Amino acid sequence: MSMEDFENVINTNLLGTVRMTKALIPLLSKRKEASIVNISSAAGLIGAPGMAAYATSKFGIIGFSDALRAELGKRIHVSMICPMFVKTNIANHSVLSSVASEKILKSMNSFLTKVGSTPDYVADKIIQAIKHRKEFVLINPETHVMYHLNRFFPQLSRLLIKKVYGQLIQRGIVNQ
Repeated sequence: MSMEDFENVINTNLLGTVRMTKALIPLLSKRKEASIVNISSAAGLIGAPGMAAYATSKFGIIGFSDALRAELGKRIHVSMICPMFVKTNIANHSVLSSVASEKILKSMNSFLTKVGSTPDYVADKIIQAIKHRKEFVLINPETHVMYHLNRFFPQLSRLLIKKVYGQLIQRGIVNQ
């Protein structure tokens, strides 16, 4: 990935989140109850090959949210949402769309429709996080597994990620 593309991912995912939050905090501070919901990713919990820019931006959102929660205290609730796969056509609108072949984009979208959670399911989890003032929500079952596996058995986690990445390369879903 070029440095320009790397910076675009950071600007969009991380700095976009920071800028939007900064703009809304004065308005949210005036409300009796308010919540900020930041969307990270399983990639913000576990680094994976081929995803350095994305993972960096999502790890940053988690750190930002933790610090924001500490700074805001109880005035404004902060939820961190971490899905793994969601059934969207994100590949068509990412940096990948400018560098990946149509075959790879089609494979990625096909993969997401098979293994991902629906946007409605994710939205319901977000609404529940706001209602119940949850701070940290792992959306998909596979996110729970990978998060805990990485925390308690990091070497096994890395081995599994390496195997999955190899399969994604074999299937043409990602380029090496």
